[in-house]
Amino acid sequence: MKRFLLVLLFLVLLFLHRGGVFALPWEHIVLIDDPEFVRLVAVPNPDHRLFWATDYVLEVEARNPAQPVEVSYLILAGSATPERPSQGVEVRGNTFIAGWEEEKQLYFHTEVGGWARPEFQANPQYFPLPHYRTCVLLLARYEKVYLVFLRENDGYLMYRVFQGGPFTELEVDGLARVTRVGEEFEVRSLGGPVEVGLWAEGAYLHDEVAGYARPEFQENPKRYRIPHYGMFFFLVARYGRLGLIVGNENDGYLGAVTFSGSRLLQEERIPGLGILRGLGGPEVEVLASEGVPVEVSHFSFDGTCWQHEVGGWAHPEFEPNPQRFSLKHYTPGFLMLSRYEKSALFCYNENDGQLGILPLAGDDPDLQARVVAAQGDFGFRLFSKLLDEETGNVALSPFGLFLPLAVTCAGACGETQKSIALALGLEGLGLREVQEGHAALLGSLHEEDPGVLLHKACALWVRQGLPVREEFLSAGREGYGAEVRVLDINHPGALEAVNGWVREHTKGTIEQILERIDPETLVIVTSAVFFRGAWTVAFDRGETRPGPFFLPEGGTKTCLFMTRSGVYRYLKGEDFQAVAIPYGKEGRFGMYLFLPDPGVDLEDFIRSLSWERWEAWMQRFQKREGTVSLPRFRLAYGAKELRDVLKRLGMGPALVPGADFCNLLEGEAYISSVVHRAFVEVHEEGTEASAASAVVVSRGMGETFTMVVNRPFFFAIRDDRTGALLFLGGVFDPEDVI
Repeated sequence: MKRFLLVLLFLVLLFLHRGGVFALPWEHIVLIDDPEFVRLVAVPNPDHRLFWATDYVLEVEARNPAQPVEVSYLILAGSATPERPSQGVEVRGNTFIAGWEEEKQLYFHTEVGGWARPEFQANPQYFPLPHYRTCVLLLARYEKVYLVFLRENDGYLMYRVFQGGPFTELEVDGLARVTRVGEEFEVRSLGGPVEVGLWAEGAYLHDEVAGYARPEFQENPKRYRIPHYGMFFFLVARYGRLGLIVGNENDGYLGAVTFSGSRLLQEERIPGLGILRGLGGPEVEVLASEGVPVEVSHFSFDGTCWQHEVGGWAHPEFEPNPQRFSLKHYTPGFLMLSRYEKSALFCYNENDGQLGILPLAGDDPDLQARVVAAQGDFGFRLFSKLLDEETGNVALSPFGLFLPLAVTCAGACGETQKSIALALGLEGLGLREVQEGHAALLGSLHEEDPGVLLHKACALWVRQGLPVREEFLSAGREGYGAEVRVLDINHPGALEAVNGWVREHTKGTIEQILERIDPETLVIVTSAVFFRGAWTVAFDRGETRPGPFFLPEGGTKTCLFMTRSGVYRYLKGEDFQAVAIPYGKEGRFGMYLFLPDPGVDLEDFIRSLSWERWEAWMQRFQKREGTVSLPRFRLAYGAKELRDVLKRLGMGPALVPGADFCNLLEGEAYISSVVHRAFVEVHEEGTEASAASAVVVSRGMGETFTMVVNRPFFFAIRDDRTGALLFLGGVFDPEDVI
């Protein structure tokens, strides 16, 4: 009986976006149905009998007789190319006069159900959706606003809907705060220079706040007049930090959709489409998934636009895959990758060789957060089960262990898939949603923080000649960043190839994950996470002193305690105290230490953990002055077989012969082994940790505080931006760092 071996390498050193919405060709689609404001419907028109010679016509109906709907509509040029971009936007006023079908970039603004002009009164009204051209539609009235991106090809309609509301303020951490002062935006720098870009009715303004390149840039804060009566884009940016306002003002009311959550572009994996990579400066590379052309649309605030294809066949210039493109330098814009039902939409800004991107999440902005929550809750439940079998220190990575099991889930079917999803906490999420959420998380974690190295890797090792389904391999590549490698299982060097991969991606902290490879092995899936973080403020080695650590069974041992006083994020709970110690220059990552009160058993504390409780605690941490005394320690855990533990989490049907992995390959398969290894080291300069796992599938601020961590404690390494838990650990008997 042959085996499918999934090796999960989970290593840490202590120290989405969401795809587009779509419909089948020629389907009648309700995009927006707001009974108090507006209804937007895409009406199929393949025979071009309705109003316009387009495959779809947009019907806009004002639902409130006392509230007209203002319509702003930007249609990008269809024939513009990267080599010959469209120059400027032609503003056509308030009616769709003859000529809209010309290959120009056009902007219209009108009203539906209005009374100021005769042409406004009709309700509903109809607007063309040109074939193979990206369009941006804004429906607004006072503080009600909807932003819609649309694109039609071959009868398929891709659309992204964003609902806004009254504008209050936009703050981008570490960059700027944008507030409204009368008829103006006030932009206040929170640190260095802030680039400001404003587009309205085809006109573009670019400026800086608190800058130094020109005298007029130096002022801080600065004010900018809010465009009146029509869609506008207002961006504040600097390198990897961006914030975007898309809005409409009328009669003193300002409705807007705001976006934040940016990062530097390194590599964005887009499930079902491909990969977007930054190449330095404004240069990017687009790699299309095998057999799936990617349509690339680009619009710059300076009014230029173009579109192209990668891996296509309609024109010879579309065929190369990957392809490189030059975006605009020192000028913001939008970049969209799409094909039929799938899309990824970004706002960008580049300066000084740093290309920042702002993913625009659409119909499910919480998808990444839902995947993060599933990972965290899975980690707490698994940790609790491990305590039933362990008597010493325990460490695992929810992020690292979740990865190969989610890849395995993508290859499962029926009850087998349900059981894996149950164990991982993915009920209510489809496989595509999990892949998209995880891809968004990987993209979020790509942004670098000086002083922190976070390395993630995943590989699918496929037995030479094995007919594994391409859909499974694509899910691994696009949703989980896996590289696909062909492996001659019977070759003497096969074992070293896999273990060598482990050593490479764990920086030598884990020598091997497998002791042998069964000759019947079909597939090995390896994943590795490596984290090395320097404390934002290091502990002084000169202050390290020996002291007693009280062991759970009585008695003490002498440990070297690091001590530092300063300002920390601190929480005093009912039966514990906790402190967050940040890593890196920006403090994005942190070690959260939880010390149960005297008399409170650490195992009982850990068993009480849940994602809901954890998230509530995260909101209650407050900055306080205090002193932390923490033992230096190292923790080596594994190799640990997790199969029985996962069975108790509900994965039983996937762990026995007869399991259904029809999305992976034909024939029977089951998970026959799940192995995990972890390593953590904490010292004065920071933290180092690593872990590895393997899955085998076989055929068939208030008062000051003092926190002395001198008894068993729990820790977590967390990405504070996404909430992702990279590592969890329980230390009952610390081993000193040599």
